[in-house]
Amino acid sequence: MNKPIQEKKGDRPCFPTFVLAADLKTGLVIYQDLLPLNDMAMHVQKSFLDMILSLGKVPREVRMKRTTKTMLEPVLTQLPIRVLEVSQVPIIEHVRRLFERF
Repeated sequence: MNKPIQEKKGDRPCFPTFVLAADLKTGLVIYQDLLPLNDMAMHVQKSFLDMILSLGKVPREVRMKRTTKTMLEPVLTQLPIRVLEVSQVPIIEHVRRLFERF
């Protein structure tokens, strides 16, 4: 995110990582999470597994950028998910631009 946030008033602001997952057919955001900056790969992996738990099923296919795929590699190799590496996911980029406007 390009906007700093604070957990509590007086805390030092930080720029968190905003995780988004969307259904490509419907364009609906199906999962979101804010991650701290430390131990990024671990938090991304946990968030991905939390998404699967909240969906109640493992997706057959996911599309993600190379950096995300690299962080998720230990998890992805253990799941029956087809991973497509893309330069961008249009619906995610659209939502990101909307957030940047506020």
